[in-house]
Amino acid sequence: MRQKQAFDTHGDLLIQRHKQGIQLVRPNNRQGRIPQPNISSLYNLPIPVYFYDPENKIIDGNEGAVEIASAKSIHDLRGNTVKKFVGKELDDLVSKNNRMVLQSESMNVIEESGIRVNNTFVSVMSFKLPWYYDNKIIGLLGCSIKMDAMSLHNFGNAFLALMSTGLINATHSPIKTHHGIYFSRREEEVLAQLVRGKTAKQIGEKLNLSPRTIESYVENMKIKTNCQSKAELIDKFVDEFFTRA
Repeated sequence: MRQKQAFDTHGDLLIQRHKQGIQLVRPNNRQGRIPQPNISSLYNLPIPVYFYDPENKIIDGNEGAVEIASAKSIHDLRGNTVKKFVGKELDDLVSKNNRMVLQSESMNVIEESGIRVNNTFVSVMSFKLPWYYDNKIIGLLGCSIKMDAMSLHNFGNAFLALMSTGLINATHSPIKTHHGIYFSRREEEVLAQLVRGKTAKQIGEKLNLSPRTIESYVENMKIKTNCQSKAELIDKFVDEFFTRA
């Protein structure tokens, strides 16, 4: 019963900052001074939101979490690990990142990209916070912003929506732009190697990623920049990256 209570994610529960993470508390009449989001309002944000336990099992989430996992429903998510929905490369990355949040006992902003079991590529920027109950960490809360071919404007709107909850602030923004387009850290790394003539296999070996994942990053950047080919993408950014070197 105590474990079930600890993992309660009922929509009316308020999300409070606690230490470097969050805790869920029941609303009362004395909590009116400082507005606090509840789980329902967080789930209504236009971003994926989800809770994990320490074993990487998904406790709960919203429709956005269902979409990025390419799951069938919220019921399909609950009680499963991300391994059911993504390839090994991304599963290893998410599991490692979750452990890092629990061990550091602090929020981490992490890029998570890879192939899902339905053969599609997904790329998100995740904000993960330790989840406390009775002053002990019992899991984590995650909020992710999709970056698949997303313009800076759309990314900024999603980030502002997340900021409005009070769970994070502007100092956590990972936004960087090239010609008004947002590129993630990993995309920058791939592009820097691409303009130097490296193949997907060579870039994958350097970054410890599969060639298929590298090609997915390239396709994503082509869509973002309206480039029709890899050659056009290289030509667009070759001067910028060689000037940096």
